[in-house]
Amino acid sequence: MEVYIDNKITWEDIIEIEPRLKELYQIAKNEDRPDLPANYCANEIFHKQLKPKITRLAGWGARNPELRSCRAYDVAYRKIVDALPACQHDRPFC
Repeated sequence: MEVYIDNKITWEDIIEIEPRLKELYQIAKNEDRPDLPANYCANEIFHKQLKPKITRLAGWGARNPELRSCRAYDVAYRKIVDALPACQHDRPFC
């Protein structure tokens, strides 16, 4: 297994290599709308819908060897999770 190590890889580098991550980012951004339900949980959306797809596209489980690094996963994870709106529920923990 070839591993691409680049501690300086950026979001722009990542989406050029793997455009499907930009699609996941757009999905996260589309969650930010005025009609969110009162029990909306960004963490639930992330962990159930987005994270499984991210881990196949960036990080050690990536299909593309150029994105098999902690840095690639961290950059993709942070960009996508930051695009989600805040939780709307009253639970103290997600």
